[in-house]
Amino acid sequence: MVRLSTFLSGSVGRDALAIAAATVFMMPQAQAGFISSVPAATDYTVLYEGTGGHNLSISNVTINGNIGVGGTGVTQFSGPGTINGRVDFSAANSGQFHNTNGSNVGPSSVNYSVAAVTTALTQINSLSTILDAEAGTNIAISGTTTINAAAGVLDGNGNRVFNVTSYNEGNGNLVTINGDPAGDSVVLNFAFASNVNLGGDVSLVGLTDDQVLWNFTTTGKNINSTTMRRAFPCRSLSTETFCPRLITCRW
Repeated sequence: MVRLSTFLSGSVGRDALAIAAATVFMMPQAQAGFISSVPAATDYTVLYEGTGGHNLSISNVTINGNIGVGGTGVTQFSGPGTINGRVDFSAANSGQFHNTNGSNVGPSSVNYSVAAVTTALTQINSLSTILDAEAGTNIAISGTTTINAAAGVLDGNGNRVFNVTSYNEGNGNLVTINGDPAGDSVVLNFAFASNVNLGGDVSLVGLTDDQVLWNFTTTGKNINSTTMRRAFPCRSLSTETFCPRLITCRW
């Protein structure tokens, strides 16, 4: 099982999570909606649940924020890349952090036996499960698509929930997500049993990056986000612009 607190470039598979060719940002200050239920998680840009000794592989990436690794997870920092923050492991030191590129910058520190990582992962796990069980508006995302938050089912916590029944986006496609006047968050539950290639661009209108959650609940499938970019507004510290969204996924 793996939990991520932001959208990353790479693939989520059964053996490793790869992060490559992206700039990943710290989550903004928590707002109303789902983000308020995971206060410990907001201290981390990346949360990885390394059950079974899986690898978190980091290459050619700038991560602005802290990384939390749970269980017996191993981090391979092959780079060249930059980690502007800590790497925290919930487990005791068994040599599970590997920095194999002299050009890498950071992390600021590598810490072990950090209980906050377990707390954050527990909160993310619970949030994913709760949202997965909620009623939502069915939506197929294919090609250039507009999603209006007001069309989602409003839950009791200020979230507009959608059930994504299929997804087909590629280069040149744009998904626009429009917020509602109340400022509700948007949850996209992906429960169909298929691998997903998160291509195309995403534009958020009237929503901040931490108000949209992409919740993948099917086990044993791959999620690849190497070609998805956040269209506007955007922040980047590299020539390749890649901006954050929030994602949870399982295996």
